[in-house]
Amino acid sequence: MKVMVGGTFDPLHAGHKKLLSRSFELAGPDGEVIIGLTTDEFAGAKVHPVHSYQKRLENIKEFVRKRGYTAEWEVEPLSDRYG
Repeated sequence: MKVMVGGTFDPLHAGHKKLLSRSFELAGPDGEVIIGLTTDEFAGAKVHPVHSYQKRLENIKEFVRKRGYTAEWEVEPLSDRYG
């Protein structure tokens, strides 16, 4: 199964981790997970400061690697609310 989720993921809190974990569970070991991550420009609309795209990407990669998921996965930039 292919599962797609999106967000700013800053900070990468328990709710985000649950969302990502559930996405990989639904996809299954042979599935695919696409994670949409807001660009710096799009995330700049937030009222609070947001870490850079690169830092948020690193945090997601670290979380997924530590969990040892076997589904294929990738992170795609989200530059507007429509993906």
